[in-house]
Amino acid sequence: MALAAAGEPTSARIRFDPAGEHIEAPALFDGKASRAVIIDTGSDMVAITTKLARALGYHPATSPRVAVSTSSGGARVPLIRLKSLRVGNAELRDVQAVVMDFAGRGRVSAVVGMSFLSSFTLEVDASAGTLSLSAK
Repeated sequence: MALAAAGEPTSARIRFDPAGEHIEAPALFDGKASRAVIIDTGSDMVAITTKLARALGYHPATSPRVAVSTSSGGARVPLIRLKSLRVGNAELRDVQAVVMDFAGRGRVSAVVGMSFLSSFTLEVDASAGTLSLSAK
């Protein structure tokens, strides 16, 4: 994984609803698909839906599979490498992601976990409803 090329943003300040269940943020996948995501520091990986993976040109059915643990048990799911992922203005290239469909996430198409977040220093101000990401 590498931070975005020189001159591109590598930090972000994201506002979220402090009364909400999740931290939602805008994201851009591979420079072409904008979606709402949930920020989840408890997730090891970025997880995107099959629909989003196909829209980005990935082929989950032929991708290698990895074992993951979810709240509903274990599963073997496709593993892909996103060309880039931008959350707010924080961008990272070559990001590992798993492809899996998940229920109960509302309008979001992805969960952003530590395969993206570990490259940044995170600061959450829950009372103010802000998440700051800055390059390590």
